Amino acid sequence: MRRVILLGILILSASLSSGCFSPTGIVAPVTNNPQIIHGELLIPSGGSSLAIAFDDADIVTPSPEAEEQFRLGLDLLSRYGQYNDSLPFFNAALARDQNFTAAWLAKGVALHNLHRYDDAISCYDRALALSPRDPSIRSLKAATLTDAGRSEEAADLLRLAAESDLSDSRG
Repeated sequence: MRRVILLGILILSASLSSGCFSPTGIVAPVTNNPQIIHGELLIPSGGSSLAIAFDDADIVTPSPEAEEQFRLGLDLLSRYGQYNDSLPFFNAALARDQNFTAAWLAKGVALHNLHRYDDAISCYDRALALSPRDPSIRSLKAATLTDAGRSEEAADLLRLAAESDLSDSRG
C-alpha cells in the first residue's frame, strides 16, 4: 500500500492586503502570509492549504520520465508553494503513466490549494481507483470536501473508511 504522509492542513486566513512579488522566480516556502508570485496569489483567501510528502518507496512508476516530471512538480508544490506552476509537471507525468497514484495525489493537492476543489476531488477519485484502501487518499479527499462546503460528504467518506478498515482488521 502506498503511504503518503499528510504533513498537515494549515488553516490560513489569508488577506489580500499585502503580497510579495519575486521577479527572479525564487520564492521562500509558503508561510501564513499570502505571497504573490508571477502575479498569481499562491494561497487564495480563506480555506486551508494541504501539504504532502512521499517516501521514495511510494513513488512507483515504470516510467523514469514520469518520475522525473513528478519530482520537478513536487519540488515546486512542496518546497516553493508554486501550485499552479507544478500542474504542468504532474500532467506530464500522468501523460506518461496514467496509473501513477502519487502524481494524482500531488496534482489533487495543488488543485486544492488553488481552491479548484472539484478538480482536486476528481484527482483523488482517480487515485482511489488505483489504491482503494489507501487511508491517506481518503483523508486528502475528506479535507477537500470539507473546504468545498461538503462536510457531510466528508464525514460519510471517513465513516465508511473507518468501517471498512475495521472489517478488514477482523478478517
